[in-house]
Amino acid sequence: MEDMKKQIELKLIAAQISDWCRHQPGLIYDASLCSQERCIRFQTPLLQRVFHNADGKAGAWKNGRFLMYEMYNEEANFRITCSVSLTGLQKRRSKDCLKLIESCKAKDQGNGIYYLRSWEYPNADRNLSVVMEAIHDFSELEMPYFETELAKWLDNKEYVIKNFPISNYDLVKNIDMPEELYIEGGMRDILSNRYERNLAARKKCIAVHGTACKVCGFDFGVAYGDEHAGKIHVHHKTPLSEIREDYMVDPVNDLVPVCPNCHMIIHSKENGVYTIEEMLEKVKPIG
Repeated sequence: MEDMKKQIELKLIAAQISDWCRHQPGLIYDASLCSQERCIRFQTPLLQRVFHNADGKAGAWKNGRFLMYEMYNEEANFRITCSVSLTGLQKRRSKDCLKLIESCKAKDQGNGIYYLRSWEYPNADRNLSVVMEAIHDFSELEMPYFETELAKWLDNKEYVIKNFPISNYDLVKNIDMPEELYIEGGMRDILSNRYERNLAARKKCIAVHGTACKVCGFDFGVAYGDEHAGKIHVHHKTPLSEIREDYMVDPVNDLVPVCPNCHMIIHSKENGVYTIEEMLEKVKPIG
């Protein structure tokens, strides 16, 4: 009886996941790609572009696809992976695939399948609401960040794909800056951005815009190593005087990652703040 209950729960969760995939804009979903309720698979246009489909029966999954997102619907765990397979790839594409595997430091999972990334949700435990919340976070944060990194690799096969800086996102943020900034003897207010205290907004900003400064391009992870990846300020583009008590922050359009140096200059403008466009005109290459 208990085994039957578990199977019913897994099937219900699988049905909800499949329905989500089917109606999510931008996803390429086909039920025939899935392994019943145990593994739900889908692609995105970017994943399709990385390794173009050959015939409909090629690859480890026998469906002509070589790069897939897989949602593993298991009894005590919920896991999402971006999996790639060398099987059936032509020689040139196999070389590119090996470069991609190296860029992600992926390990062979058997049968020639590698997990470029794996996102674990150990507390799901056949809980539908927890699983759907995990999927929401994945689609809003981890997936867009990973695909931004993947697109960079597609343009430059030597690029090293970075992990989403989830462990460091709260270490350095603009609310750590002082409430007042003294410049040449004059006191200026700076936007410490209390509206961005919601760390989900910061995470969404980084998921879309990355962790490099939008003005000068500085990236802590590149300069100082992976342990410092994600240590970036998040600047609110809306001037302090325009923020209202009922203001709802838009993490994509209102927030932008900037390094501490550029952030200080942004707030050093007399009677206001410099826009990102103005900063881009001001910044000069070093060396």
